[in-house]
Amino acid sequence: MDEESNLANETFRELSIWEQQKILLLRSFICIMRDNIMTKLRFAAHVIVALLLGSIFYDFGNDANKVTSNISCIFFFLLFLFFANSLPVVQIFPVEASVFYREHLNNWYNLLPYYISKIVSDLPIQLLCPSSFFIIAYYMTGQPMERSSLMQGWLICILHTILGQSVGITVGAAFDTQIGTFLIPALSIPMFLFAGFFLKLNEIASYYQPFCTISFFRYAFEGIMQAIYGFDREPLHCTDIYCHWRFPKEILTSMNMQSVKFHVIVSVMLAWIFSLHALTYCTLRWKLHCIRK
Repeated sequence: MDEESNLANETFRELSIWEQQKILLLRSFICIMRDNIMTKLRFAAHVIVALLLGSIFYDFGNDANKVTSNISCIFFFLLFLFFANSLPVVQIFPVEASVFYREHLNNWYNLLPYYISKIVSDLPIQLLCPSSFFIIAYYMTGQPMERSSLMQGWLICILHTILGQSVGITVGAAFDTQIGTFLIPALSIPMFLFAGFFLKLNEIASYYQPFCTISFFRYAFEGIMQAIYGFDREPLHCTDIYCHWRFPKEILTSMNMQSVKFHVIVSVMLAWIFSLHALTYCTLRWKLHCIRK
């Protein structure tokens, strides 16, 4: 029996990183297909919340009298996508930690292909869920259907979803599930506070401005606001004699949301995503180092 085990270990040692990657990725997809209850729940939650949000804020997007409510709706887009995709993935590494450590220490595979397989296997649901949510909620709430607005709004939602997943994975890799579930809301509150929704960015005290600069939620909110109220959009529908928020550009100007270009917003969000994944990988590498001692 020991000889068979040693032979298996030697076989896995000879596998290249690419071969390890293919095997681990296939195993991850098989596990997801066998235990897909959480996947179905995540998809159902996105669709149900989108329908609920769409029915509450139905056709608010082109009404000049409901701009403030529509902005609240947009902010809720981001809130839901963040928490719906950060909290479920907290358990990815803590739940499988003992199995991973045992298999890795037996030289079955390296950390890098294992880590990539976990991220890539979850990517399809990370694209499907927010896309379904965005299409339903965006259409029902009456946001502009121009191609540029639609694509940029969708891109921000996808990046924000992946960023939320990255936060959940990082916290889950560093702590156990119970602590991670508490830390995600606690650490995210400053990001929400300095996003420019509760306070306009130019109203925040100068010594707090650095927090606005690093808040990923600020960039997501500003990006989707530019997508919806930018592109020289035509005046909003107004049933009264005078509507203060009839012209979209005035909305962005009043909220100080024209200071950052859209491509810069996308770059910052991508930088956050890559930084969080690098931090997660280093955390797992450090834990492996501690176990070997």
